[in-house]
Amino acid sequence: RLSYFYDQRISFFIGSKDNTGYEDLSTELDAAAQHFVDAENYKGANIFYIKKAAWLQALQKKYPTVEKYKFDLAPTFTSIAYYHILNGDYKSAITASNHALATDSLYNLAYTNLALAHLFLDQYKEAEAIYATYKQELLYPFLQDFEDLEKAGIINKKRERLYNEVQKIKWMLNE
Repeated sequence: RLSYFYDQRISFFIGSKDNTGYEDLSTELDAAAQHFVDAENYKGANIFYIKKAAWLQALQKKYPTVEKYKFDLAPTFTSIAYYHILNGDYKSAITASNHALATDSLYNLAYTNLALAHLFLDQYKEAEAIYATYKQELLYPFLQDFEDLEKAGIINKKRERLYNEVQKIKWMLNE
């Protein structure tokens, strides 16, 4: 029901003659997604971020000179990538991260999820290259992701190869 409600709001907004109320609806979509995150329903959260991305793309097409839609897309795709990771859909996380970077090539935070997705797909060389390249700029987000995923039990000693690779990368980031 909540999803249907926001589908209707988004359709109405896209069909309207102006873009008044953008910030309100954007905030509401983020809050709806956060409601699912709080309940640890990451698939539900991702549904709302995917809706928001589609809405922003439609607005960008309708209002090509309004820069905020373009700039809001990269963080939205980055959120989508993160929840794909939490849902175990690592290939989709790579796709969403690449969409974020294609939308805004300067939005380097997207590399955090791109690196994680490569790690979870056992593509260690690709992940290590990202960590090494953005180590100075993204040190805290990289380390925070590892801490969060370890607390959630997603990165653990039972997944020995992944766990060992993460320890190696953490050491490299801290040197």
